[in-house]
Amino acid sequence: MDLVGDQRAQSVQIGAVLLFAVLIVAFSTYQAFVVPDQNRRVEFNHNQGVQSQLQELRNAVVSQVGGGSQTAVSVALGTTYPSRAVAVNPGPPSGSLRTNGTVDTGKQLTVSNAVADGETGDYWTGNPRRYNTGTLVYEPNYNVYDGAPTTYYEHSVAYNRFRAGTVALSGQTFVDGREISLVALNGSLSRSSSGTTTVDVDPVSQSERTVTVTDDGTDPISVSFLTRLTETEVEGILSKDGEYDPTGSQADAYVAAVDKTGENGPFNNITVTFESGADYRLQMAKVGVGSRVTTEPDAYVTVVESVSGSLARDEQTEITLEVRDAYNNPVSDVTVEASDNSSSPGTFAAAGGTRDTDEDGRVTFVYSADSTTATTPHQLNFTTKETITGDPAVSPDRVDFDSTTPRNVTRTVTVTPSPATGPSGSVTLSTARARDDDDADGDGDSNSVPGGVELTFQNRYGQDIEVTEIGLRPTDTTIDALADASGGSGPTENEYYVQGDLRDGYADFSQFSSGFSSTDGVSLPRETDLDIEGRINGDNARVSDGATFTVYLYEFYRYDEGAGTATNVDMRGESVRVSVTYTVGGSVYETTQTVTPTGAGGSFSSTRATGLVPNAQQEQTISFTPGSTLPAGTTVTVNLDEPQKTIPLQVDYGSASIASAGGGSASWVSQADNEQTRIEYTPSSDVAAGTRVNIRLTDVIAGDQSGQSNPYTVPFTRADTGNTVTDDFSVTRGDGASGLDSVTIDNLDPNSGGQTQQITLSPATGTTLPNGESVYIDLSDAQGADDVQYGSASVSVVGGGGSAQFLEQGSDVVVRYTSDGAADGDTITLELTGVSTGSGANSPYTVGLSRADEDTAGATFEVTAANRAPTVSIDQVTTSIGGNGRSGDVTVEFTGTDPDNNLASYTVELYDSSAQSNRLDVVTNNGYSGGTATETVSDTDNSNSPNGGEPPYYVVVTVTDGPGQSDTAEQST
Repeated sequence: MDLVGDQRAQSVQIGAVLLFAVLIVAFSTYQAFVVPDQNRRVEFNHNQGVQSQLQELRNAVVSQVGGGSQTAVSVALGTTYPSRAVAVNPGPPSGSLRTNGTVDTGKQLTVSNAVADGETGDYWTGNPRRYNTGTLVYEPNYNVYDGAPTTYYEHSVAYNRFRAGTVALSGQTFVDGREISLVALNGSLSRSSSGTTTVDVDPVSQSERTVTVTDDGTDPISVSFLTRLTETEVEGILSKDGEYDPTGSQADAYVAAVDKTGENGPFNNITVTFESGADYRLQMAKVGVGSRVTTEPDAYVTVVESVSGSLARDEQTEITLEVRDAYNNPVSDVTVEASDNSSSPGTFAAAGGTRDTDEDGRVTFVYSADSTTATTPHQLNFTTKETITGDPAVSPDRVDFDSTTPRNVTRTVTVTPSPATGPSGSVTLSTARARDDDDADGDGDSNSVPGGVELTFQNRYGQDIEVTEIGLRPTDTTIDALADASGGSGPTENEYYVQGDLRDGYADFSQFSSGFSSTDGVSLPRETDLDIEGRINGDNARVSDGATFTVYLYEFYRYDEGAGTATNVDMRGESVRVSVTYTVGGSVYETTQTVTPTGAGGSFSSTRATGLVPNAQQEQTISFTPGSTLPAGTTVTVNLDEPQKTIPLQVDYGSASIASAGGGSASWVSQADNEQTRIEYTPSSDVAAGTRVNIRLTDVIAGDQSGQSNPYTVPFTRADTGNTVTDDFSVTRGDGASGLDSVTIDNLDPNSGGQTQQITLSPATGTTLPNGESVYIDLSDAQGADDVQYGSASVSVVGGGGSAQFLEQGSDVVVRYTSDGAADGDTITLELTGVSTGSGANSPYTVGLSRADEDTAGATFEVTAANRAPTVSIDQVTTSIGGNGRSGDVTVEFTGTDPDNNLASYTVELYDSSAQSNRLDVVTNNGYSGGTATETVSDTDNSNSPNGGEPPYYVVVTVTDGPGQSDTAEQST
């Protein structure tokens, strides 16, 4: 056997080598192509996610205009690749987030030619106002995705910059019609990582306040800012939002021009110019991120409330000022000094005329004139004591006090002589109580309604007085009658009875003929002379020095003369303006009081807790009116135990704040206890009987409607008397005493996106919606996949002024509208855009509204298809020719359809011409449900037709649906 030439083992070795080579080539191909492609996809997906996070960061910044709160936003700067068993990944990609220009005073936003009225005009004079601001920049450092953009936030816009151009990620919020909203970005931030970082957005200066400005009459208002965007790109963003109107032809667009006015490194200096002659609402905020965030000092002082420009000796008036920073937002704890710069000055009710601003930036001075105050115009000067650059402090008692500088304010008050000369003294109100005179002599009304009012006064003139007239004007104008039994004279037996210690006076009337069941009376409002008017009357009442006298008013009714009915009114908590006219030594005087009677206990004449809407963090006003003087330092405790519950959530006061407490201070007691929550209020000075005290709460959280146990009882307790009076409120979308009229909300179409929905409301007759007050609108009942989706909607105010924003857009949907001052008769219109709907499975929906200072209101809307019009077409017309006395018949075949399957009838008409002036025949069918139909109409009287029973004819077919919409088809034969 020959083994020398056998080479079979070599082929096996060669095969193994070749197989190994194939594996090496395959792995190399996987490492070189597959791994980078997969990692590029990871990097691309990360970049899409971080863009969404940067938009959230942008939203957190721009939401600070209008009163936002501190917010934290997480941003994933980098990412990681998936683990691999054999192949190798490069190092994890990273990214950097940094600010640019936010601490560089050369990077500014400038508002030019903006002028305001009043004291605010001392600051907004038309001169340029400059604000340091800058940019947020995110720059990725990917390994394989080399086309990734750099993402920027500037001036309310987030956008991507690629090598080939710019793509906006968001719209802008700094222009909305005549609303200009500017947010300055402050602080230093520089973070680079492959992990996630958290950015805290800190509101340095913000509020819900707007300032109305107009141009200076020469040049229009403009806003200039530095941006990497080009002039054309800014125009495009404004145009997309419907704000750019260079031709001046659009009614709701006010940006007249966008110009590049210079450069600063990589930035373009862009100037946005607004139309001249219009009023604009300017709202500003300063937001800090990172470190080196600077606070804002006070910049100017303005008057927000000033009573009369004149007062008599022994009278007083109030002036309320507000200290603001450069962003028009309030500054607290600023010392304001007041002085009367005259030789015989009045006095200010504060130590040395000096007071500090409260958390709303406000301070109120009470100016009094006494018998030594000169009866001349008095220049009242006010100034902040802090030094502001370029505006050195000036003492308010200096002759050269300059009221035109921003931090100085002057008000002129003219002091006049006392209304009448004569003895010094007064008639003062002691108590005001509501009672039913069945408790006494009986009034014949067969009920126990406390419809009578008893007022106790004291004579402090040092001599006798004579009470001659009583005037009555209820605040509620439906309370229009005073009527009581006429069985004689005495307290509770006459409409008017004044019981004095020296002599009583009274007047009794019998005006009414029906509705009062053996009582009689007189219409209100009116002035009544005690010794002249009435069916019967006595003399005027007489009261000695230091003695008290009681005015009995029995009883108050609502009278319907047409129906001949009268309803006794419970006067507890009702307000009445009462004037008492009296003489002292032959001189006539009058004291006028608005009283709110209490019950017999005399502790509170009224108490109130305003209602809330569900699913919203909102405001609530707690108020009470003492029935007798509440001494300074006396505590009133408000018990909120019953509504406070978090499992299930009813009302949670755990994070609520006390925004204001009129005439004193208020603080929480046991606020953190889920089952016990109390507020203690302490007045800083005596609170007179009939004076309403308001305690404003913010950030009160109400839960879903299903978790409520309405109504909730709120006890009010006075420490000096131990007396407790209760009120109640509800969390509901239903109607309450909201002070709102004409609340409507548009219906929506089913299964449709991009819809617009409007909500309208107006202050009720005789009321206002003051500047700064909010209305919270709960749309949560409609939110749902099969119902309405508000998650991507936007809200704006399109009528009536003010501002609006979404507070919640998840499972709960809440809109807050903030008024800039609306009067009776004004209509406010909010517009929601980008609203989508499903089938409307749970339609109709209830919308709840709550006012910070009032109560709740409700409205409903539906998701329902609007009725659509039917259509008709003529398929065929056949004519049978008449002549020689025979008729001409026209047979018409037609088809009617209705998208709503709601057809009801058709009509076929025959005319001799298209002018349709001579109708020859008509056929009507009121049972038509659609489809193809055939009818014949005839020219039966040839003498009526110029055609003589022969064509041409003119046919008109009309189909009509159930709601009355129709369509017509016409054809000549």
